[in-house]
Amino acid sequence: MVVEKVSDKGDESDSEEVSVSYTFTSRDIILYALGVGAEISQTDTSELKFLFEGHEDFSAIPSYAVLPAMNSALNGVMARGIPGVKEFSLANALHGEQYVELRKPFPTEGTVTCVGRLVDVLDKKSGAVIIVDIETMDEAGDLLSINQFTTFIVGAGGFGGKRSSQHAKPTVPAPSRAPDASLRHKTLPIQAALYRLSGDYNPLHIDADFAKIGGFSTPILHGLCSYGIATRHIMRQYCNNDATMVKAIKTRFVKPVLPGETIQTDMWREGSRIHFKCRSVESGNVVLDGGYIDLDPAKLASISTSSAPPEGDAGLKSSSVFEELKQHVASTPDIVRKVKAVFLWNITKAGKRVAQWTVDLKNAPGAVYYGEPRGEKAGCTLTLSDDNFMGLVSGELKAQQLFMQGKLKLSGNIMLSQKLQGLFEARSKL
Repeated sequence: MVVEKVSDKGDESDSEEVSVSYTFTSRDIILYALGVGAEISQTDTSELKFLFEGHEDFSAIPSYAVLPAMNSALNGVMARGIPGVKEFSLANALHGEQYVELRKPFPTEGTVTCVGRLVDVLDKKSGAVIIVDIETMDEAGDLLSINQFTTFIVGAGGFGGKRSSQHAKPTVPAPSRAPDASLRHKTLPIQAALYRLSGDYNPLHIDADFAKIGGFSTPILHGLCSYGIATRHIMRQYCNNDATMVKAIKTRFVKPVLPGETIQTDMWREGSRIHFKCRSVESGNVVLDGGYIDLDPAKLASISTSSAPPEGDAGLKSSSVFEELKQHVASTPDIVRKVKAVFLWNITKAGKRVAQWTVDLKNAPGAVYYGEPRGEKAGCTLTLSDDNFMGLVSGELKAQQLFMQGKLKLSGNIMLSQKLQGLFEARSKL
């Protein structure tokens, strides 16, 4: 990446703009993707498009749009000094909230111009809140994204300023019901060291002595790293990893994640808005709250339609069973703790596969839905005919018998299939 200051605009007022150019390459896009946990394996290459510049659909993860703005214009605005706020150390600067709105898919290379402006300074008594808006334009001058950075400066309050701002993009509480979906990502012990290569070199995330000055016993993960991981989770769950579907991302940074901890993203769909909340599995702390991602409604509707059972499946007896199981799993969240596995059912008729159903008993609160697993590979795949499936769940046929006769085919960890027995027994009592 190359950062070059273009100009300062205006006078010495608090509305002064700073314009900075920022040049990046495919290497920066890939480094960022690695920094927020993108990965591939022999069985899952769905994120290859974010890691391989030769991929036919090579794309930037949408949350990358924060970095050019932060690494250029934000630093320029902050460097000019904040009215009413005394000089402060990076150790006392905490990222409070982040909003980004994407007007166009972010390019995978090029030079953009970021124009930043201080829009408000709030007095929270224990500290000062600084709100900066940054617009990012491409080489043609078209608007790519709008960022809003909210930074909390510990100990800088008490200067008699206002406490709220009409310019702030608000967070939105998640629905009170159980999450519609949840995904997890275990961060690496070196996650912060890897993420900082994208340009956020605050020593708070790498140097233990500096972290202690900021009140932390050990270096913490960048909040924007968790932000990127949450974005990946939502794209995987709802977008088939289509980066063009993401229109806006907002969240509040609540508590830190330590490198090596597991981040769980809980998701709730409300129309084309996906609410989310992230927590550290190990500490139990909520780390991101009030978050949402707005998706392209038309594209989301297309994906939702394609993941619903086709009308032709109405003649399959197994479809009604899976619908019953869907309700049973929703009302029995404890089953996830007991089973801890994802199953894919291939239903056949006349020797041809005619339907697929996923039974996710690994990711809380559990789910049953039409199609292949979202977000991860099935631990066990079971293939059998519609009639044999009905015989199996009714208890008239035994799994071992079907398997020995070649009428039930298993792949993956076949021992996991034994955990399904209790599920079907419970279903038969419904």
